[in-house]
Amino acid sequence: MNLTRPQLIALQISALAVTLLALAAAASASEGDRAHDYAECVAKCVGTRVAYTGTQPSRASYRFYGALGETHTISWPLSPLPADVPAAARCAATLPLELQLTRWTCRDDCKYRCMHGKTDARQHKVVQYHGKWPFRRILGMQEPASVLFSLGNLIQHVRGLWRLRGVARAHGTSVAPKRWWTCLWWASTYAVLSMVLWVLSALFHARDTWWTERGDYLGVALASLASMQWTAVRLLPSWIPSSLTALPLAVAFVRHAYWLLAFPRFDYEYNMKFNLAIGAIHNAIWTAYGVYLYAAGAFSKNPTIRATRKQRARWCLGMSVGLTASMVLELLDFPPLAGRSLDAHALWHLSTIFIIPSWYKFIASDAEVWAVSGTRGGDGVSDLPHALVPGALAANYGKVD
Repeated sequence: MNLTRPQLIALQISALAVTLLALAAAASASEGDRAHDYAECVAKCVGTRVAYTGTQPSRASYRFYGALGETHTISWPLSPLPADVPAAARCAATLPLELQLTRWTCRDDCKYRCMHGKTDARQHKVVQYHGKWPFRRILGMQEPASVLFSLGNLIQHVRGLWRLRGVARAHGTSVAPKRWWTCLWWASTYAVLSMVLWVLSALFHARDTWWTERGDYLGVALASLASMQWTAVRLLPSWIPSSLTALPLAVAFVRHAYWLLAFPRFDYEYNMKFNLAIGAIHNAIWTAYGVYLYAAGAFSKNPTIRATRKQRARWCLGMSVGLTASMVLELLDFPPLAGRSLDAHALWHLSTIFIIPSWYKFIASDAEVWAVSGTRGGDGVSDLPHALVPGALAANYGKVD
């Protein structure tokens, strides 16, 4: 067959496109789901659930073979439904209620069963499937530990918002500057967006879908940028309007969201770099401020100012240094422990539960110092009202020494 030059070029472009798509598919796959017996198990599981037309409940099974000849058999239920029942309904009938409520499909359940069957057969080697480690589900939740710890973080942000509202109520009748109210408003906005973030995180770890995944990652970006906005309002001179920093941060979020949503393939590398960059800048700023605040307190001759500044510095550094250190867990990647329920990502969520209170203690105490002293951070104040002496501060926030 003789091809014209345009036809030949079109054929070469098509071949190149097919090759690139194949390479992309191979790159997105994991070692576990590339295994022949895993794919065979999933196909048999789905096929038997759809094709079974018996009159009594039954079960089908698949046998995995380990590297040393050991075997591990898994099974799944078959539902006795008439032949005219649609395949989707036939599959759904084999799922327990908690899986139906959490929107598991028949194929999802088959992947889960075959994944753990293959992992049990391997015994000494745990690998990823479809880009994720094999976790034991509980009540339909794919990563129950991460769900639990996400809710723990949510509670801490609720408590933090309540603390900020207490500051607003305590000083609502005082002659606080407009910038003080703007700063407190952005701190409260950060708290609310963080609460939304951890709800989205819990949903994502309960069921990994297209929507829950995007919601979780965009929630992280939005809360991080809100914290950056509060940082700008708190540290920049008062003559700089808050809108001057809010606008570029809003543009950054819109651009970030477009980049993640506009393309079929999710760019995980870009998403991680974006959030790491925002977090690194934020933590570096507050680490520097915490060091400055501690040094300013250490050299102050006024014992009240010295005590309050050093304690506030500890809270500030507890967040910035603690959060930076905890990010190591997010960068680590090891198979789940404790019966396939706890991995590095879950431990990272656990660690932040204990870091968040320090941050809200710092924000609230900083706002109180500003309100009663009339200057940000109490800079240049030779004496402070009784409400800020170490004993009173300890009653509100913890030990001061």
